[in-house]
Amino acid sequence: MPRPASHLIVHNSTLKIERFAYEVVLEGVPLDIYLDLEASRLTNPNIDFDNLFEKLIAEFQMFLKQMSITGCEQTTLVILDSSNTKKFSKHVIIRMLESVFANNYICGALMRNFHLHLLRRYGEPDKNMFYVHPEEAAVKQKAKKCLLDFAV
Repeated sequence: MPRPASHLIVHNSTLKIERFAYEVVLEGVPLDIYLDLEASRLTNPNIDFDNLFEKLIAEFQMFLKQMSITGCEQTTLVILDSSNTKKFSKHVIIRMLESVFANNYICGALMRNFHLHLLRRYGEPDKNMFYVHPEEAAVKQKAKKCLLDFAV
């Protein structure tokens, strides 16, 4: 998504409590990479989501370096947090100094590779720290789901 410098100046100089932002993904328009993280706190009461979030971001940044993505050493994270007592929910826009992605399909391909990376590095879902129990309605299935929402 295009990001004029004036937007960043306004964004960074506004108090966090006064910031209002949302994701806009337009077809065929270059955009920054983004992560959508969702989990139920009710079905995962023993997970420290703040700590898990930090680990996931560190893992993603390491993955970008391994993939030789230009500019990944200098990133700015824009974190949109809509978490509450029942749900952990963060949307993270990762702005790299030199890289934007051609379109959402390219971002999706990178995220599918990251998902495979998490499975290879941390194991199958039942033992993988980045997999969580689904919301209560789906608990009957007992299969864990990735903290990252790939349906965006």
